[in-house]
Amino acid sequence: MLEKVFQEITNKRKFFASSSTGEQFENQFRNELKKHFSEINGDLTEELSHIEEKPNKKIKTTFNQLKKQVLEKNHPHTLKNLFSNLTSHFLYQPFGSQNYPDFLVFIFDYVVGIEIKFSKNDKGEKNFQTSRPMWNSNLPKPNAIYVYGVANADITFFKGSDILSYETREVLLKYFDTLDKDEESLKNALKDLENPFGFAPYIRKAYEHKKEFSNHHQIESFFSHNHILREQNVLEFLKTLTH
Repeated sequence: MLEKVFQEITNKRKFFASSSTGEQFENQFRNELKKHFSEINGDLTEELSHIEEKPNKKIKTTFNQLKKQVLEKNHPHTLKNLFSNLTSHFLYQPFGSQNYPDFLVFIFDYVVGIEIKFSKNDKGEKNFQTSRPMWNSNLPKPNAIYVYGVANADITFFKGSDILSYETREVLLKYFDTLDKDEESLKNALKDLENPFGFAPYIRKAYEHKKEFSNHHQIESFFSHNHILREQNVLEFLKTLTH
């Protein structure tokens, strides 16, 4: 079922790329998802309790367990579905509008996180090849699918594991872990010193694309010739999500 959603994107690429805003782009994907899956609305606990035919307390425990797995930063495997009756459903922004994922899809025995990325095309269609998603503080997760569109230009999709290796992700994640430990050292170094205004360094945890960190001649475009292969990998992966 989920394979059909992404196959439709490849069949109607121009339509899905026709969005002018991120909200419009996200809604187009959401509407396509609704053709194959039931969206769960309203009170989440109540709705899940009704579908699963289990008490609210049991549902909350199971959902919190799933949430922990979904938000894990470097989980290499496809997540198992902890619910027995959620086999063709999806949640929209299950953990809030500012948090990953935008869509959490329950398909048979598995759960797939899908994140929507969108860039404005201010410089015109000829330059969309250099457009890149904004990642903020979240690196692409290996077990997630990302849908990336550039306004009125093009669309592509890929697995997080196809654009960032497990080993590279580990190194990048540990960098900020080290900074957190250094902050504690800084607090200890300053605790007995005069600092009534509380001056402290501000380091924003965010990831971007830099040419000097790429081991290619230049940063690869998300719309390079390899994007077809990455899309094919998603379609092949989705074929495996059966009973």
